[in-house]
Amino acid sequence: MLKNDSKIFLKPINIEIMPAKNEHIKGIKILMKEFYQDEPVFNAQKIDVETLDESFFDYDKFIKNDMTFVAIDTSNNTVASLATNEIIKSDYSVVHREEADLKYKSNTNLYRTLRLGVSIETEPCLFKIFNVNKILEIRTLATLQKYRGYGISKALAKCAFLAALNNDSISIIRIDCTNYFSSLIARELGMECVVKKHLSEYKDEKGQPWINIPKKPNDLLQIFVFRK
Repeated sequence: MLKNDSKIFLKPINIEIMPAKNEHIKGIKILMKEFYQDEPVFNAQKIDVETLDESFFDYDKFIKNDMTFVAIDTSNNTVASLATNEIIKSDYSVVHREEADLKYKSNTNLYRTLRLGVSIETEPCLFKIFNVNKILEIRTLATLQKYRGYGISKALAKCAFLAALNNDSISIIRIDCTNYFSSLIARELGMECVVKKHLSEYKDEKGQPWINIPKKPNDLLQIFVFRK
């Protein structure tokens, strides 16, 4: 795990990777809004990110969770990239469904997008497949457009690997990819694709796809894992 005084520099730009701190919240807000504006599933649902309440982003959670890492451009202190990681347990999909039902039912497109996420978490259940009660999940890899192409997201993802290697209770690292580029990063990290499904296969109680399907190549879900 990186400590607060740890420094990883990437060239040709001056990027320092570190755990997220309170001072990074403003930059994280800018980054996460750009991330969701570009995200293929959100785009296909025509979700207006600017209208979303800040509780949806849950910025404080980024700071409380010591497994969230940011890449800072040291020349101007911009939060160039972000990786949110979380140790999840088998009941986490229940929590996410309750949260969606409680907070977001009035926003149909957002609600159905979140319910897609719940279906992805449970179909199939990786906890049963790998017989584990904890999994380290790389939840978000986000990079501002001007900083893409330098391998920053890949470097941030490696921080999750370091966290897992230093935690004896974690044997599986997981990343769910509905974005083609995140799937490329997963492959470059040597992760194994254990699930590959067209997003239309995830259906609601009436047998209808949860969402409007994004265009290729972002119409697939791919779940990658790394086994220690």
